[in-house]
Amino acid sequence: MRPATLLTRSSGHLAQNRKVIRIIILFLVLGSASLYLLLYLGSAVRQEMARRFQSQGLDLFTIINRHTPPQRGAGQIRPLDLEALSILDDAGDIIASLSPEWRITETLFFNNTELDVPVMGVMESFADVHRLSVEYGRFFTRYDSARAFCVVGNRLYQRLKRSPADSLIGRSALIGDMVCDIIGVLGPSPGLSEEYSADETILLPYITLAQFYQQPSLAKVTLRTNPSISFADAEEFIRRRLSDYLDDISAYEISNQRLFLSSVSRRLWISSIVLGVVGSLSFIFSAWRLIHIMSRSIPFRTPAEDEKLGQQIFFESILLGGSGVIAGTGVGLLASWIIARYFGWLQAGSVNAALAVTGCGLVLAMILGWSSANSARIARRADP
Repeated sequence: MRPATLLTRSSGHLAQNRKVIRIIILFLVLGSASLYLLLYLGSAVRQEMARRFQSQGLDLFTIINRHTPPQRGAGQIRPLDLEALSILDDAGDIIASLSPEWRITETLFFNNTELDVPVMGVMESFADVHRLSVEYGRFFTRYDSARAFCVVGNRLYQRLKRSPADSLIGRSALIGDMVCDIIGVLGPSPGLSEEYSADETILLPYITLAQFYQQPSLAKVTLRTNPSISFADAEEFIRRRLSDYLDDISAYEISNQRLFLSSVSRRLWISSIVLGVVGSLSFIFSAWRLIHIMSRSIPFRTPAEDEKLGQQIFFESILLGGSGVIAGTGVGLLASWIIARYFGWLQAGSVNAALAVTGCGLVLAMILGWSSANSARIARRADP
């Protein structure tokens, strides 16, 4: 039977059962989206765990602005700024050092080259907290806090240098509207995750950057705690001090490897159970309804379809199942993008998970189609 004929007849049969068809597609979408999210969460969480392990140690805490609206409204709480951090920096016995960061993207003009690069405003403690090395020149000191100096990340340095012997030290670069002298080049920073890596970045003293822009709210703060202080005591101290000053810290994520692992393990366990149950039940219900509706349609088939009855039913099952699975995968991709944006994860979607769900769904549709077609042949022979 020609594909055009198959499609025409399938459309007619499916249109006669719109209500049931919509229910089947709805449950196929729900099942496919659940299966995709189950696979995506496993992949995204593994990547996020690797990112945290690379960028943090057991004695490192991070305070990250998730850029989500605080529970009490942005106008009702204080921002996380240098004044807020002074209550932590004064601790001494608990917080060994801290490093605030502020990130923007600016245009770099250097050696007749124009690049859009990340620019970080940092304190002199940044290199110590993240244990960065300096390949050429030096890093900032407290006496450079308001001077037009900059330090270049290692990979960005490789793109800017003219020759292997060119260290860039002492040369000037135009960063947005700022003319800065290069005083240092960082060594490679494999200990930092890609999201917060300084390799592709230009670093400026925080105060220098603030002179050209409105006083910023900090995007990220890294704190190195005293090794002799227990993890629980350090966490409780950070939360209590920040809550006393900011009042509402719901817009900020206070994280550490142990906190992250504990929180993610609990959420992933619950999510896996829910998604697994919802996905399984949705596919079982869709399969049952699909076989049922195909079997019930046999008496209403025209005599002209008898010769190719199995082929017709097989095609309809593939068409219906494939549509639901592809739509469900699309819904899952949208949901994963929303989840990634909300939690600040790097992986906003998974192509492998989408291909796996689509492939498995189409195979399932083919199996159901073959089963329905075989049942139709048996029923037709038993009741001509």
